[in-house]
Amino acid sequence: MAPDASDADQRISARSIRRRKGGVPIVCLTAYTYPVARLLDDHVDLLLVGDSVAMVLHGHKTTLGASLEMMIAHGQAVMRGSAKACVVVDMPAGSYEDSPRQAVASARRIVKETGCQAVKLEGGVAVARQIAAIVAAGIPVMGHIGLLPQSVESEGGYKIKGRSEENVAALFRDADAVEKAGAFSVVIEGTVETVAADLTRHISIPTIGIGASGDCDGQSLV
Repeated sequence: MAPDASDADQRISARSIRRRKGGVPIVCLTAYTYPVARLLDDHVDLLLVGDSVAMVLHGHKTTLGASLEMMIAHGQAVMRGSAKACVVVDMPAGSYEDSPRQAVASARRIVKETGCQAVKLEGGVAVARQIAAIVAAGIPVMGHIGLLPQSVESEGGYKIKGRSEENVAALFRDADAVEKAGAFSVVIEGTVETVAADLTRHISIPTIGIGASGDCDGQSLV
């Protein structure tokens, strides 16, 4: 259910978050349900409907248990409980990787059925075309680099990023790709603190740290 015009006018927009680069730190918390969204809404800038809901509420071992329908259902609940925060809904694994066309179709469905302000997807260089296509379709995108929960099985577990020169170089390429593709902000997860701080200074869009650096433009907690 999308909010009415008066609700939309009160909300923090993705554009407003983009303008917060280097300014007052951005506060982001994860919400999956109506009552939690109501409790948090007055105290945060961003509410992230994370695919971690698959683990936290549905008992899956990884975020790969999240489906598009699951994310939409929880996105709807959070939107009903929120009036102020910028609500971002995760795009689950399998909903965007195949092609820009698939990514746009999934993003449009999420926004249409929830009324959220933006979507988030994981990856940098590998999904730059998908990010650009979604942005071109008029939907704001939050990027996500560093430790990628949707890739933990292929990477053999949760591994901290930024511990080798090669990996650091790859992180910078990912950050540049996400910014160039038009994302309004980017999550940096599970990354060596000094590297995350350098990434924050390197790009012109806000960074949201999850187990990264206090020097990021904002922080998120699940």
